[in-house]
Amino acid sequence: MRKNQSFKNTYNSYGSISATAEERKSLLSDSHSSPATSPTSENERFGNFDTARSPTTEHIGTMHGSNYFKEQRRQLEQASSNGLKEKLTWVLQCIEDMLKYIYTSITNVGSQSITSSQEERFREPLAAFKNFVGEKYDSENEVHEQELMQLWKICVPDEALQSRKSQQWKQLGFQGVDPATDFRGVGIFGLRNILYFASTYPTHFQNMLRPTIPHNKASNDFSAYPFMIASFNITMLLFDMMGFATMGTKKKPVSPTAKLNLLKIVFSKKPSSDLINDWEGTSTSSSPSTTFRYIGFEELYVTSFRILDHQWKVMQASYMAFPQVLESTRDRLHVLLETEFTSIEKVCSWNHSGKI
Repeated sequence: MRKNQSFKNTYNSYGSISATAEERKSLLSDSHSSPATSPTSENERFGNFDTARSPTTEHIGTMHGSNYFKEQRRQLEQASSNGLKEKLTWVLQCIEDMLKYIYTSITNVGSQSITSSQEERFREPLAAFKNFVGEKYDSENEVHEQELMQLWKICVPDEALQSRKSQQWKQLGFQGVDPATDFRGVGIFGLRNILYFASTYPTHFQNMLRPTIPHNKASNDFSAYPFMIASFNITMLLFDMMGFATMGTKKKPVSPTAKLNLLKIVFSKKPSSDLINDWEGTSTSSSPSTTFRYIGFEELYVTSFRILDHQWKVMQASYMAFPQVLESTRDRLHVLLETEFTSIEKVCSWNHSGKI
């Protein structure tokens, strides 16, 4: 079986890979439909906040419903060859998550549901966000193409791109010779997520990307994840947690506490401390033409991608295990949103500190 075909069959957790060419339209394309042609309700478009759902049942969804600790134990067993230090690290992480969860469960009793006023507070920002991220990648758009070329220069600064459509793109984890075809699930926003990571955390970014390139160059090497396609899955994972319906997937519940913190972070204003260089929604020297509007989303994207990379290594995963790695990444992020990530400042501090 060819590598791309195997990968296409494997990366189906968030609908971005396994769909046919017809199905793999923009994840958020319904934002361009008029009310007359799109009967979808507001709850279906933006996700139901589930305020009527049992608070206790909803809140334990991450820890018990998805067998979080069983998954951690399985990872430890798989990581036996990584040595005692690696295993003890994950034991301590599991214990820490459990204690944080218990504390949050006790202190949040009676305040588990998102109130109608909170739901109303986010309705307009969610609509604006959905419209913003719904912009598709356009090969005829000069700005889009410039940003794509900037991505190549950031990722492989010592290698010239031979042509716009080239086999060289595959070493970065794209599926084919034209990377534009892989943006159909996430649009230009998905490309800008990568540019934000690369320009804001260049060391973390290169430390994750560089080891994958030799493996992705080899057609029969399944030991590394295709970097760019994994990135798009992270973007879609966050869309899913925000409540946007994804194609052909069954959304996992997000506890009201985690969802409220997630939305607060995504729609946060400028952090009170200087945690991000060149804020003002701006650009960095590595991406001079790019404006980053939703910094909270970008920071959560960085967090999630770094967790995925770590999980991949700990689980000693291969292509066929990617759905489990992505699931584990989501569970870990869910715990952080319930117990630690209560503001954009805390997410930025977590990323800058290099924690996993």
